[in-house]
Amino acid sequence: MFPKIGKLTAYGRKFYVSLMREAQQHLLAKAAKGEVFEATDFFKEPLTNIIRPISKPSSNLVEVTKQYVREMQSTQVEWSAPDADAGVIWDSMVLVSQAKIELEKGKLYLLWAFPPDMVNALKDPKRFTLIAPEDLVNLKSYAAVALYEICARYADNLSQRTSKK
Repeated sequence: MFPKIGKLTAYGRKFYVSLMREAQQHLLAKAAKGEVFEATDFFKEPLTNIIRPISKPSSNLVEVTKQYVREMQSTQVEWSAPDADAGVIWDSMVLVSQAKIELEKGKLYLLWAFPPDMVNALKDPKRFTLIAPEDLVNLKSYAAVALYEICARYADNLSQRTSKK
């Protein structure tokens, strides 16, 4: 997947990693109970649980969250098949399709939705390697975060190879 339109900051990318980890944990927990994640479902997590692994929660938590979500919604990514022999050879999506912030019993929650193909990828931990946001906390530049993600995914790749692209 490569960004085609828009740009994420280093912290925006870290925030996205945190959302993906939380989403995968929710999906695996639902599957373990025999429940199905529906297209109309949202992931839901206290804001501090998403922010804490990547930075210290601040007094302007809502504004910071809105900034990161806007980055993800304005970033269009494209996926191209490593080989074009069959199936989907191109796909385009935004990183987060919808997000809400709710106040519930004095606590702020983020509710978010990913495009369906991302949800399907997250359901399979063997197919989609997640990175612990805590591993990224000391990385300051976008390039450092991106390089760490590439290396972490390579380490779990069964073929020990990466695509030519």
